[in-house]
Amino acid sequence: MKATQTPSTFNKLLRASVAASALFAFSQAASAGEARGYIVSWWHLASSMEGGDDCPQGVNPNVIQVFARVLKEQGFAPAEIEKRVVDFQTRGPVGGGYLPIMTMRGKDEAGNPANIYIHPDSTPDPMLKRSESKVAYGFNLDNVVSPENFTDPETGETGVDNQFYRAVGCIDAFRATAGKSRPNLSAYNWEIPRYVAPAWLIEIKNIDDYKNDDDVDVYIHQATEPAMTNAITEVRRNMTMFVDEGSSMHVHLHGKIKDGWLVTDQQDEIQLIPDPYVMPNYDFHKAKLRLKFNGDGSIRGIFGGYHDWLALYWGAGGSNGNTWEAFQGADLPGLYYALKKSADADPDPKTGQNRQISGSFWFEAVPAYIVHPSEVKKISSK
Repeated sequence: MKATQTPSTFNKLLRASVAASALFAFSQAASAGEARGYIVSWWHLASSMEGGDDCPQGVNPNVIQVFARVLKEQGFAPAEIEKRVVDFQTRGPVGGGYLPIMTMRGKDEAGNPANIYIHPDSTPDPMLKRSESKVAYGFNLDNVVSPENFTDPETGETGVDNQFYRAVGCIDAFRATAGKSRPNLSAYNWEIPRYVAPAWLIEIKNIDDYKNDDDVDVYIHQATEPAMTNAITEVRRNMTMFVDEGSSMHVHLHGKIKDGWLVTDQQDEIQLIPDPYVMPNYDFHKAKLRLKFNGDGSIRGIFGGYHDWLALYWGAGGSNGNTWEAFQGADLPGLYYALKKSADADPDPKTGQNRQISGSFWFEAVPAYIVHPSEVKKISSK
């Protein structure tokens, strides 16, 4: 006769599962077929300022400079421009006529004012400066080495495809050095939703050796709830997190560990689901990741692949319009054109315009105990 499952039975099973995980979660030497769980604590564009030559002509104009330029283009006198800029600096987007002027600075086919946040191509390309760096994090996704490619500063791999960074590397809101600093835009896009959006979980299974292992599996899931943070707003370590088995976000990658680096095989399609209010789904193509096990039990790594550049535009700022442009300090139509020019894959058969852009993202994750509800249910029914 089957035992009836009660809350106390469930709790005992859960505690047993956590206790079992604890036996291997922090050991330095791998046992045969070991597994580890993590919760992603940070994610942002893998910017690279190590080369020192990334923006030889300086970074792109800030929001005050862009506003002054637009006022001049619209025929305002120098004294009026100065007055409006000062009012904007004092009162923010409601000052100086900023919102209506910046929003409707485009022109439709009839020459009428057009909303550039809906139609970014209704204004000429402001020709934003793109990164001229020779180094960037990522992977050679197409097995080709060209002058537009980079060299990875961490692994030395050549032919690295990261044209997303090429496009935005001289926009101040995106600038940072992966693993050392955090750019303003990514801090906003990651910090704000993580208190309400389900966390991302990583499982690494079948680890026999942390230095060299030809057969490991990496799983990425969405949790049933957000991550909790500590007193300094960092994601708490060693939390018990439940996998949302009803989510469409279940990624499985096969990989190898060589000289302490875990690198996965390339996979045709990978979907990661952030908070849709801030960022559309990441739908990567020909994607892979690499990661390293840190001494404190955490991991860090790079995720790279091709992505629809227009979706990245709307996610990076296009969907937030004048709010993003005012507070992140970048020319939004300029971002649109920079991504469009930098796109490097999947040409449209009619126009020839590339629809995908290569990009790499830096991630960090801290240890967590990951529970699959269906597995707990199987144990409890025995």
